[in-house]
Amino acid sequence: MEVEDCTEEARRILDSVDAETILDPSLWPRLAFFASVKPARDILPVRALYGESGETNIGLNPLTSTETIWYAGPDLAASRLAKGVTPQIVEAFRIVPHSLQEGMKATTIGSRTIDPVKRRLLSRCDRGTKKPSQVALALFAFEDDCQCTLRDFRGTEQG
Repeated sequence: MEVEDCTEEARRILDSVDAETILDPSLWPRLAFFASVKPARDILPVRALYGESGETNIGLNPLTSTETIWYAGPDLAASRLAKGVTPQIVEAFRIVPHSLQEGMKATTIGSRTIDPVKRRLLSRCDRGTKKPSQVALALFAFEDDCQCTLRDFRGTEQG
């Protein structure tokens, strides 16, 4: 595998994200990048103390920092959707695979068998929501042969 700089491309991709483009499956693999951002009230996942239990959890919060923080492309796309502004990307990279690692074998988790040769970790995702969740976006960005069926407010299927 190879690490490839994609800073300018990541900025262009995120600038194009809106409520319609995010539903286009051809966009999802293009979100398969990591970016160092300088948050300025961007809506991003943050691990913090919530409540008095002393336990941390992850919440979506307006985040501002003088330090840069690394996020995955789908999290930044979700922030763009929530705020309407692209987070300030300092640098971005993607991991480009070149071949299958030797010795990879199929494995079973619960009732599902995952075969890395067939790359069918996700084969179908039926979601009854108007937009994909951040988790779904993260998974779709890294899986190039999945299908997602979405239902809009009228109950008609898209995708």
